[in-house]
Amino acid sequence: MAIILMGVTGSGKSTFISLLTDQKVEVGHGLESHTTEAASYTFNDSGREIILVDTPGFDDTNRPDAEILQEMAHFLVALYNSDVRLAGIVYLHRITDPRFSGTAGKNLEILQRLCGPPNFDSVVLVMNMWDSIDVETAMQRELELRHTFWTNMLKGNSTMTPHTGTRESALQIVRGLVDNAKPRLILSIQHELAEEGKTLDSTAAGQYVQKEMLEAKAKHQQDVAYLKSSMDDAIRERDVNLLRALREERDAAEAKIRATVLETQQMNKTLDQLVAQARDRRATAKGPPRRRISNPPFRMRNPTPLSPYTTTPASPLRFPPT
Repeated sequence: MAIILMGVTGSGKSTFISLLTDQKVEVGHGLESHTTEAASYTFNDSGREIILVDTPGFDDTNRPDAEILQEMAHFLVALYNSDVRLAGIVYLHRITDPRFSGTAGKNLEILQRLCGPPNFDSVVLVMNMWDSIDVETAMQRELELRHTFWTNMLKGNSTMTPHTGTRESALQIVRGLVDNAKPRLILSIQHELAEEGKTLDSTAAGQYVQKEMLEAKAKHQQDVAYLKSSMDDAIRERDVNLLRALREERDAAEAKIRATVLETQQMNKTLDQLVAQARDRRATAKGPPRRRISNPPFRMRNPTPLSPYTTTPASPLRFPPT
């Protein structure tokens, strides 16, 4: 049975996993992402093999959101076509944050679009680092999350719980998902890609990421127009140093536009193209092999199309030999 961990960079996903497994999980202590590729870790709980999937946040310092979404989409459809049941998603949020940031809002929006409202009951919203601040402050922030930012998820029967940083606390969260797992959980993006045959940019999550990219492109284009106007002024004033600096800024902005255009094109992929892309990425990857989600740790079976929210008994769990 698999559980996916999501949340912004530094929300504690890797630390959560390290509490439950004996495997080394690199943990970051700053704003730079240490989870550059999602990876899976297994542990045994009372005879049940559980796969925990550590995913990079959609604010990764090393990779664009479009690339992360492509990788997650490929993994989720591979999971859909496998013998491993998806128990649900653990979404971690730092209760120590004084404000709910725009980045947190973006990650939450993508989570909702990946799942779809009928599956909100398979999501646990975890208030992480509960033991790091005083109880009164933590409870005030809990109320704000409950009545403002997480209201939509809670109306869909998501569970909201604190995490105190202990192994027992992490086990309770995981067991709650596993014990109440649906016979077969089908996320919205799995249905859209595997059953409806949509391209990634046509899915609910893809449309949101693409909208952000187009907004970024428009901003970069405005920057280029402003810089070109400033360059004209510098030419008239014969300010060589200013002209050189403005030209460098313009070149950087134009490079960002080209990158955004390429990312937008990369989103227009079918399921088969995502699979081929993941295969190519593995073939060219450097360094020691990791258990990346683009190479998921479970066996595949022939997919049987289902309606988006129909549940059927899942096949027995089959895990690769260790």
